[in-house]
Amino acid sequence: RSSARDDAAAAARARDTAGGELIAEFLSDQVFDVVVRGYSRHQVEQYVRQVEDTIADLREHAAELDQQVTQLQRQVDEGNRPSYAGLGARVARILRLAEDEATELRSRARSDTEELRERVANEVDEQRKNAALTADHIITEAKRTAEELVTLATADAEAIREQADGHL
Repeated sequence: RSSARDDAAAAARARDTAGGELIAEFLSDQVFDVVVRGYSRHQVEQYVRQVEDTIADLREHAAELDQQVTQLQRQVDEGNRPSYAGLGARVARILRLAEDEATELRSRARSDTEELRERVANEVDEQRKNAALTADHIITEAKRTAEELVTLATADAEAIREQADGHL
């Protein structure tokens, strides 16, 4: 019995870890082309849309988990402890043990679901923070590049003006 629970828990951890790695890989692999006035606007907008879609998917997954928790809670609330008095002492003991084990499994499921919900919420927050930081970095870099281009253009114009004044 505990082997099946351990296998299920290990599979859930592997699934959660793989999802986190995929998101981290998705965010770290993004490179934007530098164009004359900063980063390609199209690429930045496309990347932001992808991050927003990922966040929406994570929220949808969290909502599905909430529904599962609600359904499991309803099942727990509906399950009354029946009386096994008429079945004999040994059968009653076996049924009580089975019922206690089922209660323990439901409790673990609630706990695991809550942990998963917290991890998903943390991941969504992290994604949001990463997207904001990336956007801030892109904007700062674009402004810096624009300022450099204006400075270079001003210097070039001044040099051309001085050269033209020298020929007059």
